[in-house]
Amino acid sequence: MQNLEQRGQPTAPPAGPSTGAPPALLPAAVAEAIRGACDMLALPPRVPCTALTFLRRMPPDELPPQRLAAACVFLAAKVEEAAVRTNDMLNAVAAWQGGPAAATDAAALSRSPCLVGEAYQAVKRQLILDEQLLLRRLRFEIGVEQPHRHLYALAHCWGAPAATLRLATCLLNDCVARCPSYGTAAMPPATAAAAALHLGGQLCGQQVQPHGWWRAAGITDPALAATCATLLDMLAAA
Repeated sequence: MQNLEQRGQPTAPPAGPSTGAPPALLPAAVAEAIRGACDMLALPPRVPCTALTFLRRMPPDELPPQRLAAACVFLAAKVEEAAVRTNDMLNAVAAWQGGPAAATDAAALSRSPCLVGEAYQAVKRQLILDEQLLLRRLRFEIGVEQPHRHLYALAHCWGAPAATLRLATCLLNDCVARCPSYGTAAMPPATAAAAALHLGGQLCGQQVQPHGWWRAAGITDPALAATCATLLDMLAAA
């Protein structure tokens, strides 16, 4: 456990209840648009986390990518009580449909038409319909367990160094968007948060002490090892 990056003999995670289907890989372009738009709008981390959770539970072929991303962010902002103007949100999602390069190119953004007048009203009407479809697919189950709450609570409880927490937050953000097993029985949000904090400490050389602190949160050594291995695989594939 003390050297999780040396994974010559990986430890299997504890058995959990079967979900009946393998975890789904998030549509990369939609997930990137959600994360990028939320970042552009300076929304708190709980909003993209909730939006990405909704995306996992929504069949990817139900809506076009841009409309799917907008519906997830729109509903997530409501659920997490984060103030955002609908027009700003729609334009931010549209800007990120071209990818990070287009969204951060000032010249490209200046050429991108903003939604105004009747065009905005038409897109807003469609957004409300898309939100209703999303709610039906979610069966109106909109509660989302926030991994960042676990992360900040663990960091505060064990006095994690600031550098460790910053890196752990980045790892957890990427985990929510890129790890297919996130949110399943193999990687609950609390385990993902603990693994991000432990691995962040190892990577920046400022580990959280004492060793084994995660056990106090009910997280077993095999579960932490398996989740850290998944995070390392995610970093290797980035």
